[in-house]
Amino acid sequence: MTKSNTTKAVKTIAPSVSAQTLSYVSGKARSEENVKRAKAVSGMSMEKALAHYATLYPKGAKTHLNYDISKICSLKLG
Repeated sequence: MTKSNTTKAVKTIAPSVSAQTLSYVSGKARSEENVKRAKAVSGMSMEKALAHYATLYPKGAKTHLNYDISKICSLKLG
């Protein structure tokens, strides 16, 4: 008995998912500070927005970004 080795061709498929960007929703943020930071990241991806928030809040960037998205809804992914 002989054993033959066969190999199958493997294709890798790159996902075609477009990066989601943040959009400013007017009338949601109450304070001027919240409006300014939400408008500043409108059109950015989550990664870029997080980097921008890190320049404003070195120790709480993710907290502030999540607050704007989830709590006051001044930003939405789209």
